Amino acid sequence: MKICITSQGPDLESMVDPRFGRCAYFIFYDTETGKFEALANPNISGLSGVGIQNAQLMEEKGVDVVLTGNVGPNAANVLQQAGIQVITGVSGKVKDVIENFKRGQFQSAQFPPQTNVPPHFGMGFPGMGRGMGRGRGMGRGMGRGMGGPGGWGFPPFQPGNYPPPYPQPPQMDKNQQLQFLKQQAEFLKSQLELIKKSIEKIEKGESLIPSVDKEKCRGCGICVNVCPSGAIKLINGKAEIDKNLCTGCNICIFQCPFSAISL
Repeated sequence: MKICITSQGPDLESMVDPRFGRCAYFIFYDTETGKFEALANPNISGLSGVGIQNAQLMEEKGVDVVLTGNVGPNAANVLQQAGIQVITGVSGKVKDVIENFKRGQFQSAQFPPQTNVPPHFGMGFPGMGRGMGRGRGMGRGMGRGMGGPGGWGFPPFQPGNYPPPYPQPPQMDKNQQLQFLKQQAEFLKSQLELIKKSIEKIEKGESLIPSVDKEKCRGCGICVNVCPSGAIKLINGKAEIDKNLCTGCNICIFQCPFSAISL
């Protein structure tokens, strides 16, 4: 069995890092051979969705069980879809966690995993026809709506779609800060591209309803959870968007970890 422990350092003497998304290292340990591999978290400086990316990494590495302090709902959803068990509330030295796991002290952990980190709130950006909104970025904030009831939502400026430039993730060296800012620039670039595409569609009288690529969709259900209008459902394991309910906010586009939703 292969287990993974989130760690503050690259060896078994290191302390457990309670953060699944932004832990410093992953310790992959084979319970049958006793061999381990330390991997620096490749997504620690990511702008958003780092938990989801790490969950995908666990699947790629063939992990059976993840032991950590906290895990967010979206990451837990991906782990659940991959059949990976999650044990939270773990602390102490990595080597002690491994020994306790071998002794069966963590067998009471629930599966499928339950999350113990609430959805994060993001800083909103002025938008048309939307008031206070729940975001999914870093920090806390509320979007400010412009316009009265019945206004239509303009996708790039919905609460939660615009990433706050600060604060930056903690414990970053210069290289990580540079990588973080580059990723932020790429994210803003994608926002600008979506704005331009939305303008073109509006000028042509075309719909702003996004579409789902069924080949890319893995049925993780994250889009269902983040859709503010309840317009997305899973049908036969694939996301389906109800055009009558969809407001064109396009939050689902940015939250999909598999790039299966596009405008």
